[in-house]
Amino acid sequence: MAIRVRLFLPTDREALTTLVTRLSAFDLHPWRSADQIDRTNISMLETAMDEASPNDAIFVAEDETTRQVIGFVRLQTQTDYFSGERQGYISNIAVDPSVEGQGIGRMLLEQAEIWAREKGFDRLTLHVFVENRRARQVYEKYGYWQDIIQYIKVDHELKTRNQAYYDKVIARLTARARHIMKAFDYPDEEIPDEFVTSDQVAGVPAPPLEKDIPEGATTLDLPAIDEIQLGQMPLIDVFKKRRSRRVYTDDHLSLDELAYLCWAVAGVHEIGPKEIWTKRTSPSGGARHPFETYLVVQRVDGVEPGIYRYAGLRNQLVLVKTGADFCAQLGEMAMQKFVSNSAVIFIWTVIPYRNEWRYMFTSAKQIPMDIGHYCQNLYLAAESIGAGTCAIASYRQEIVDDLLGVDGKDEFTIYVAPVGKIEG
Repeated sequence: MAIRVRLFLPTDREALTTLVTRLSAFDLHPWRSADQIDRTNISMLETAMDEASPNDAIFVAEDETTRQVIGFVRLQTQTDYFSGERQGYISNIAVDPSVEGQGIGRMLLEQAEIWAREKGFDRLTLHVFVENRRARQVYEKYGYWQDIIQYIKVDHELKTRNQAYYDKVIARLTARARHIMKAFDYPDEEIPDEFVTSDQVAGVPAPPLEKDIPEGATTLDLPAIDEIQLGQMPLIDVFKKRRSRRVYTDDHLSLDELAYLCWAVAGVHEIGPKEIWTKRTSPSGGARHPFETYLVVQRVDGVEPGIYRYAGLRNQLVLVKTGADFCAQLGEMAMQKFVSNSAVIFIWTVIPYRNEWRYMFTSAKQIPMDIGHYCQNLYLAAESIGAGTCAIASYRQEIVDDLLGVDGKDEFTIYVAPVGKIEG
């Protein structure tokens, strides 16, 4: 078998998140669980893959014939607690069980030593569970010595009591979340039917279909969809290409491409009588469409960098604020760092009352489903023009809401999707 060791590529992501679960494949102490170890290792590894640092590195071992990733090592720069000197640290090292005993681990350890020497480190450290005897034997074989030994005393009675309490809390929260997903969900309290009346039934006027454009606001007319020659890729090819894309080129989007993406997500087909509903390119329960589409523009031809809101009823961009560093700020402070190099970040906010006016409590189920429709349309439209996106549901709510200038109560961020051009 011909093996080469190389730097990590984004296409290795799935293989590495599978391999890292090997680190819990031994007899654990009763106070440790494989699930807990796997969740933590996967989370830390995903962060490292998303937020590359010049002080750290990930190397993979690859079968040159099959191009299969069969091992990896993740390396970090640390500071020794006692000496204050910088040193290398092996955070994770794992080998596919099908090729164990063939020298793959040795090759990865040798690569770690090369990396450490190039960094000027005179020592390389790692942690290993005492029960992982096989790994300890390998490390000792290749010259690693025991240094600090951690001792632990577990109060099993207290841990059992705490665990039982937290298990009940987790079960209650899980049941509540599942209940919301069911059809016709209502609060736990019993409410007589005559009191369960939506504002629509009560005759309250419908809320606006989208936010008004402030008087004097700067707007930009987008090209009409019939004027745009994009999106000609056959749908089956779009489905075959669809991936979550986290790596973008430095290329700009054209104004036509931005207009196409906005229309694909929230373009308006029809406005209902008395402006109660809209039919758009994405489906929404009862045609309520409770979302506003904000765009953090960084690289779009003809559009000044800044934050805009897409006004679908007029097919316009409405300037919220100008600034060239918003993508970098979001990547640094509010979400995963890969968003920093996107050409534009789609940020959807929700105005819940647009749904609650008709559907009351069940809006909590419908709104998450509907925003999924919006984002899937963005995925497919982006692929059809040689771009890509990766939906993000984990972000700093207050920071993003504040950046957009929304109150976090009657309007708040619900989903994020950076977009950029991709290789190939």
